[in-house]
Amino acid sequence: MKTIIAVRNAGGKGKSETIKNFWTLLQSTYPCTILFPFDRGRDIGVVVKVNGKIIGIESCGDPQSALSERLSQLVNFKCDIIICASRTKGETVDIVVPV
Repeated sequence: MKTIIAVRNAGGKGKSETIKNFWTLLQSTYPCTILFPFDRGRDIGVVVKVNGKIIGIESCGDPQSALSERLSQLVNFKCDIIICASRTKGETVDIVVPV
C-alpha cells in the first residue's frame, strides 16, 4: 500500500522547516541511499531508499509552486511513502488529495 503524508497548515507556519528537519533526522538515524536529488533551491526534494522502502520528500507546498508536477515525479519513482507540504485549503489540498 502506498502512503502520502501531508504536513498541512497555513502559510508561514513551518511546514517546510518540519520536513527539512525530518530529512535531517532520517539521514542521521538510518542509512539512506539517495536515488534522486531534485534541485529545489532552499526547499528539499529527494527520493531515497531506506530499509527497502522508497521515500519521496517534497518540502515546497506553496500555491503556484508546481506541486502537481513535483508529486507526479515522486509517483513515477514508485515511492512507497511520499512526504510533502500542503496548505489547509486551496489548490495544494486539491493536488495532494487525488495522489
